[in-house]
Amino acid sequence: FLWFCNVDPRNYSNSPDSDLSLIIGAYKARGALGVGEIVSNLPFDDPMMENLFFHCQKQKMPVLFHVAPKRVGFYGIYD
Repeated sequence: FLWFCNVDPRNYSNSPDSDLSLIIGAYKARGALGVGEIVSNLPFDDPMMENLFFHCQKQKMPVLFHVAPKRVGFYGIYD
């Protein structure tokens, strides 16, 4: 089995300025091969999602996400 870690973009300070590399790097050091499945029910272009994607790229970690058809009543990232 290969495992990915789950990092919520609202971790630490619920802010788009959170340094998510700290938590992603800690999981990576323990053997995680990527980040996901991301199911945070935020829009793709939310600043906190963009921050998460930035830190995933910085840590060279691929992402796996679930797409929600709409916000209410579903889980996943929506557009």
